[in-house]
Amino acid sequence: MKKIALMLVTLLFAATTAQAQSKEMNTAKNYFDQYVGYEKAEKKTESLVKAKTAIDAAFENIKSKEGTESPVKESVLGKAYFYKALIYSEMANTPNAEFAKGAAPIALDAVENAIKLDAKGLNLVDNLRCLEVLRAVLYNEGIAAFNGKNHAAALGSFENVLRVGALANKTTKSTEIDTATVIMVAYSAQNAGNTDKAIEYYQQGVDAKFKDESIYQNLSNIYMAKGDAAKANQVITVGKEVFPNSNAFLIGEINYLLKENKQQEAIGKMEDAARLYPDNASLLCVLGNTYESFKTDEMDKKAEASYKKALELDPKYFDALYNLAAMYFNKGADKLKVANDLPLNQQAKFDAMKKEAEALFKLALPYFDRALAINPKDLGTLTALNGIYATTGDIAKANEYKKQLEAAKAGK
Repeated sequence: MKKIALMLVTLLFAATTAQAQSKEMNTAKNYFDQYVGYEKAEKKTESLVKAKTAIDAAFENIKSKEGTESPVKESVLGKAYFYKALIYSEMANTPNAEFAKGAAPIALDAVENAIKLDAKGLNLVDNLRCLEVLRAVLYNEGIAAFNGKNHAAALGSFENVLRVGALANKTTKSTEIDTATVIMVAYSAQNAGNTDKAIEYYQQGVDAKFKDESIYQNLSNIYMAKGDAAKANQVITVGKEVFPNSNAFLIGEINYLLKENKQQEAIGKMEDAARLYPDNASLLCVLGNTYESFKTDEMDKKAEASYKKALELDPKYFDALYNLAAMYFNKGADKLKVANDLPLNQQAKFDAMKKEAEALFKLALPYFDRALAINPKDLGTLTALNGIYATTGDIAKANEYKKQLEAAKAGK
């Protein structure tokens, strides 16, 4: 008799719990139906909030049954997830409502489970409608976060958009690729400093040969920053195949050639680029530096012209100022070293070479001065100015720059 009584109590408890779950889900459904039927905004909002409260309570009961001898049936669980997806997707799609915040990811989890548990596809149309609503809501949230420079949040939203798309594709047997969102995920990941994810999503775009030049350029730049010039060049090669008439990949090719110490090939590409982008001071400065690396008089003249052209475009371009000044200074220092190594009986030659060196130092001075005005604590500039004035016999000036140099080294 005791066993029978215990069984009756257990059955009664199970029936009561099932009734509670059924009641809460029915309540959620009824309030949601009211929400759909109401025209007045106030009543709609009130009904949606009540529907949320009821469905949340239903899930609390479902959670309490996990791991027990009488877990919730899949059919009941599927229905609960279906109602939750409907309710939370509408919450997410309610503009300016406080309850809309954070509702979209919850709705996405719910609809994913609802689809999984709807083996017969009885709720297919409503589930797909939920996905469409969530796609729009999450994409807009991603754009808002991206524009607000909250790139980590944007990344999460856009990844959820891709999750929506994958779920919709699986449900409808489609192979559609959401090109725009893949690109936005990659941008967001890169801006958020998540390099691994940026590479993952940019690579998806490259593999699918997206018609967007920036993904090839950005991925190539990431690989270059990681020191992987070979992969960077592979990406540029694919980009050139997709955009055979584009000049957008010249800079990427140049960076690769410079990284591989192929200066002669790099110069050819840079000269092409300089003709295409005559207002690019940075390109002209790099071209000048590459010319200079050959250490010939002909190339030095080309380097000088490139630096000066860069400074015509941007008179406060520190790198061009410093490089041009350093080129004059180094040529002067080389001449002075040769002069100092001459035997004592070649005084006339020594005097001539020293004069040439001092002339080169004088050419360097105004550019070093302008560079120092931009960056007063640059050690290279201060060292050069100290050396020039010491060599030309202006000890007061040399000591002045020596003090500045010591202060800059001390971090003052």
